Amino acid sequence: MAESENPRISGVFPAPVKQRRRGLSPGELTVAIAEAQLAGAECFDDIEVVRADQALAPWRAVAKVPSAPTARQLAYRFKPTHIRAIERAAARCGNELDLKLGREPGEDVTFDPD
Repeated sequence: MAESENPRISGVFPAPVKQRRRGLSPGELTVAIAEAQLAGAECFDDIEVVRADQALAPWRAVAKVPSAPTARQLAYRFKPTHIRAIERAAARCGNELDLKLGREPGEDVTFDPD
């Protein structure tokens, strides 16, 4: 192996650096769940409907939607501080969208649960 290919060059790294990456990042999981919610998902099991919808696959932000058990398992890793940060980010996105659509921040909202 050439010196330039060795990850232990000049003692910078004491051991080889693992470069393999598997699974979803926390951000990818958050986006996959948000996309499922936008498509009408109400629980983790509903993510399977989004996962099976191949017609929308080219437009997904996260190419490989996790299975419901995987999404549930990964979501348990989030701490309350993570969830609060996700909620704040979602609120900022919603506020920005409202502004772009010309909605006033104090405007009444019509909510239809069905």
